[in-house]
Amino acid sequence: MFTLYIDPISLQKHMTTNPLEAMERIVKKLQLPLFNVFVLAMVVQLCGSLASGSSHEQERKAYIVYMGDSVETTISAVDRHHDLLSAAIGDEDIARKSRIHSYGKSFDAFAAHLMPHEAERLRENENVVSVFPSTLRKLQTTRSWDFLKMPLSVKRNSQIETDVIVGLLDTGIYVDAPSFDDKGFGPPPSKWKGICQSGGNFSGCNNKVIGARSYNVDRKNAVDNLSPADDEGHGTHTSSTIAGVPVQGASLYGLGQGTARGGVPGARVAMYKVCHERGCSDLDILAAFDDAIADGVDLLSVSIGGPSNDYFSDALAIGTFHAMKNGILTSCSAGNEGPRMSSVENVAPWILTVGASGLDRQFRSSARFGDGMRTSVKHGVSYYYIVVAFDIFVEDFVCRSCDSGTLDEKKVKGKIVFCHRGYDQDYVIKKLGGVGVILVKQGNLDTGSSFLIPATIVDPLEAEMIDKYINFTKNPRAIISKSRKVTVAAPFVASFSSRGPNPVSSTIAKLENPNSSISAIFHRTVTNVEPGNFMYKATVKAPMELKITVTPDTLKFDRMYEKKSFKVEIKGPALKINVTVLSASLEWRSDSSSHRVKSPIIIHAKELYY
Repeated sequence: MFTLYIDPISLQKHMTTNPLEAMERIVKKLQLPLFNVFVLAMVVQLCGSLASGSSHEQERKAYIVYMGDSVETTISAVDRHHDLLSAAIGDEDIARKSRIHSYGKSFDAFAAHLMPHEAERLRENENVVSVFPSTLRKLQTTRSWDFLKMPLSVKRNSQIETDVIVGLLDTGIYVDAPSFDDKGFGPPPSKWKGICQSGGNFSGCNNKVIGARSYNVDRKNAVDNLSPADDEGHGTHTSSTIAGVPVQGASLYGLGQGTARGGVPGARVAMYKVCHERGCSDLDILAAFDDAIADGVDLLSVSIGGPSNDYFSDALAIGTFHAMKNGILTSCSAGNEGPRMSSVENVAPWILTVGASGLDRQFRSSARFGDGMRTSVKHGVSYYYIVVAFDIFVEDFVCRSCDSGTLDEKKVKGKIVFCHRGYDQDYVIKKLGGVGVILVKQGNLDTGSSFLIPATIVDPLEAEMIDKYINFTKNPRAIISKSRKVTVAAPFVASFSSRGPNPVSSTIAKLENPNSSISAIFHRTVTNVEPGNFMYKATVKAPMELKITVTPDTLKFDRMYEKKSFKVEIKGPALKINVTVLSASLEWRSDSSSHRVKSPIIIHAKELYY
């Protein structure tokens, strides 16, 4: 008689989805006699139940194992990666099933489904640089080039332009768009080594869009369209902005009519589709970098973002690093998480990180009211009754935000509805028969929105005036005018554009310039040069246009030569045309010391040359 004990780790190594298969494997390994099989089956069934419960808590997740530069060896990358996995997992079959993808054209790495302890074992291997979980990242998105002083008439060298290949990691591309007409383009440059994948609703490449690939490395996550076709529009937008050929008569329903074109119309485009409905997987992003570098692109554009991590644990930082080593500049978006401090993304020093800037034009829609508020309406134009959401809610609901299911259809039909919050309320109002909607938005109004019915957005101060008008007018009426183009002061950094400082390397600046408004932060350190205890208070003298904040505004010293640091934040509107310099000062004073520390603050306008 003997007792059979199988520890959980051994069991886990041999477990499959079928407990009988696991039992058979263990029987062969232990060379047990047949009469023990039934007993062992009971043990495996029991332990299998326990293992399945624990594996549910710790499911295998996709990890990226980064090993640095690609290596030249007689052993294939797949075999080397399999050997590493087998050593970490302890079972060749599981290792083979766990490996997702091997990167080896431009750098050495692989992706695999791992348990946390297996990832830790791989980190301990001297050939491994880093091991980190794959994450899902998100996307970030006719006058732009004129505004940047690059008009159609700018002198160009078509021979150089046509040899430039721009690679984009995005949602795919719609090749049939007029921006990608290949009329006048010759065959792709001889340096091009890429391919054009087919399938689905993708119409194929041409001599303008010379390459297209689509990725879904981790096939556990199914995608709707594996072809390089653009189902979202983001990739087509970014590609045409960079290299679209001139398209005359472009407009947004008559607004901003002109010629739409890219910055370098003669350049070729190669699309690497890494973003699907779920987002943009690190596994796919690294595969695209691996291919793009080997394909022979000259530049890479990546309008994708995510949390900033240590460079060795950041797929974008790793991919762009190897692109840089191969002479390829990568331009990435700074992110759309502003104006929160340290929200900037893609911060590695070898990335050209680009913030969102404003243009010198906007499209605006005005709401005009029957009591004389903005009444420049042509004779004969009909006004509509305007109601506030608070007055038209259904029973048991009190709502000022016009949420679905809270409004009375009879009270909405044929009226303009004033909603105190929200972004998708135009759909709700249209469905209930409303003719227009006015929305209130907190914060900056420098982002555009499109609506299903006539609509406009107002700030809280204007909302207060509208509330008073509706509440104190017997028959409140309004009309929403057609959008019109207006000229505004520019350039400026968009309110949503992510801000610094760099959250990973605080000594590396990522600047967003130029900016016509005043916004600056300085960090300074002062030293106490007297023995004893002293408390200094900050005093700021500044013109009314400037808001200067000192943090902390009090410094307490307990000993001689003690150092203290503080931050000075300066904000203000753009300088007036005839003003070139503003001056202010910061002075630290103490009631118990004769010493004073004074610092001048100078703001000067610098002319921009293009």
